[in-house]
Amino acid sequence: MVDQAGGSLSWDGSPELQSALKEAAGKIRVPLLGMVAENDRTTKSVKIVVEEARKKRARARLIVYPPFKPRENPNASPPAT
Repeated sequence: MVDQAGGSLSWDGSPELQSALKEAAGKIRVPLLGMVAENDRTTKSVKIVVEEARKKRARARLIVYPPFKPRENPNASPPAT
């Protein structure tokens, strides 16, 4: 399973989303790869999903990669938090 910045755009403003993703992460029974860019809106969403999966003994790996910069429009990336 791959979580590519899941919920990062809505995470801070949605306690409901936070709760739902934490609950779902606790049910993961397959290996999880969580990935997010340093400059995404937030890295918390993916970090917490990986943490919750690990708490329930799922194999989970987190990759926070360097800031993303689009080639065509370098100002298009979400603001860092």
